Amino acid sequence: MDHSGYQQYSLAQLYRAVDTVTEAEQPGLRARIEARIRELEKQEPRLEGIRGWAVGIGIGLVVAAGRMIRILYDSYPGLLSAGAWQALTAPGSATYDPAGAAFLASELVSTLALLGIYLYILYLFFTKRKVFPKWFIAVSVASLLLQVGNLWVARPLLPPLPQPSPGIMRELLDSLLRCLVWVPYVLKSRRIRQTFTR
Repeated sequence: MDHSGYQQYSLAQLYRAVDTVTEAEQPGLRARIEARIRELEKQEPRLEGIRGWAVGIGIGLVVAAGRMIRILYDSYPGLLSAGAWQALTAPGSATYDPAGAAFLASELVSTLALLGIYLYILYLFFTKRKVFPKWFIAVSVASLLLQVGNLWVARPLLPPLPQPSPGIMRELLDSLLRCLVWVPYVLKSRRIRQTFTR
């Protein structure tokens, strides 16, 4: 792509252009574009720090981690105690279902893994790590896909319900809104680009 008129580009255009320039095709152009970016960034006020809409992302991450902890606290102690787990997962038990046992075990493992991932993303967020946007986007999209997959897989295993529970639908809607609102913000925001640099 020809970027010979890069001097007239806005800062947003320069950010996009610098990723498309290769040294082999246009020697020295990448360095000149990067120099122009630094020059324009000095002229514009820096939108650095966890402020503005970025606060909403932080609140959402804290709430998501809290929700995972609550799910673990509310759901699993009763399931793991008093022989309930054994009754549901031991072959030969009256309530044993091989698919249901595998589903329960995978749910427990995935909930623990998701909690660990959310805690890691919170660490990346509050320490302003450069990889935070990639992790946030990947986990947001994966979370939505996993929730849709869970509904699809769990449907035949659970008793017939006229519709999914309000809690499940709320979580699915939260994931969908995160993908529709926060992912584009993370991709386009100058504040995100200027804050997460470590």
